[in-house]
Amino acid sequence: MDYTDIWKEIFHTNKFIDKKRLESHITRQQQIEKILPFSGSFFVIVNMHASRFEYIGNNVFSALGYNVEDFLGKSVEVFLNLIHPEDVGYIVNEFYKESTEVLDSYPPNRRGDIIFQYSYRFKTKWNTYALILEQVNVLELDEDGKLSIVLINVSVLEHIVHPKISGVIKILDKYRNYKTIYKKVFGRENLHEKLSMREYDVVSLLLKGNNSKQIAEELSISAQTVSTHRKNILKKLQLQSTNELISYAYQNLMV
Repeated sequence: MDYTDIWKEIFHTNKFIDKKRLESHITRQQQIEKILPFSGSFFVIVNMHASRFEYIGNNVFSALGYNVEDFLGKSVEVFLNLIHPEDVGYIVNEFYKESTEVLDSYPPNRRGDIIFQYSYRFKTKWNTYALILEQVNVLELDEDGKLSIVLINVSVLEHIVHPKISGVIKILDKYRNYKTIYKKVFGRENLHEKLSMREYDVVSLLLKGNNSKQIAEELSISAQTVSTHRKNILKKLQLQSTNELISYAYQNLMV
């Protein structure tokens, strides 16, 4: 079974999508496109029922060198075949499968609050590999609660030889902040095997330059709780200082 077959086995739904709903999402994205700057980031709308690209943003050219016509209306197979051969297995066999398990663990009315982020190397039109980050947002679910239409923001991070291939899943909490519910760095140490989800959130915010007070505000917890988390993180990872933690995290996390 090739990766396209695996993708379809994971995501394909036999439920037909509402064409009017699909067209409304495309129209909205086309309107947004008019005000977007020329950049290394573009948007994609995928019809999960047909495993097909229904919309490709014009910035695909500035980001990766391709024309819209290279992907529009075509199967996801075209895209999967351009993912670096060392990365595609991690993304399809691990992240995609585990993403559906996470999605299915939540009731349908919460699944629209979940976002999926993952990075991998992708072959550009210029015959080089760029590290790209995808963020997948749920636009529509079918009557069974499965993904029907998704909006993907694709961003080129950099042209790099040895990247960190990773996946993150987050959900909006009651305070409308995104909370990490899954994190994995493929081929490297997975810190979620050592840290709790909340501890990982603390590390992520430390890497962004936040102090304990700012982290407490972001996570809607007390500064004392943040301090406790930081002490526990150092103990679990057998590190002595915040500087050591940041250095260690940069080697094992996507930032």
